[in-house]
Amino acid sequence: LPGVRVLLVEDNPELAYTAAGLLESLGCNVRQLNNADDALKVLRTDAAFFDIVLSDVVMGGTADGIDLAKRVKIDHPALPIVLMSGYSDSIDRAAALGVTVLTKPCSPDALLAAIR
Repeated sequence: LPGVRVLLVEDNPELAYTAAGLLESLGCNVRQLNNADDALKVLRTDAAFFDIVLSDVVMGGTADGIDLAKRVKIDHPALPIVLMSGYSDSIDRAAALGVTVLTKPCSPDALLAAIR
């Protein structure tokens, strides 16, 4: 995974720190944001910088991870997105979008497989 540029969208500081640390230890470049609203702003101007978006589903702000995934699929269809959630209803809604969905908490191996 060296050089893979990840936009990590996670509002839980501990989970963001853990995921970013794991990805960075494997050579990924990680930019972490706390909500989908900020991610959408960044993607408007810098989408070409990222190789993948890794986002929580449930978080604060006016948009959630599902809103983010829908926007990415429309505005940047070549940009892969992986969603993570610990809530079964969110997992079902996310899976309906046709994106990779990880159940939180997920193992490091599951996270790495999804990024690959």
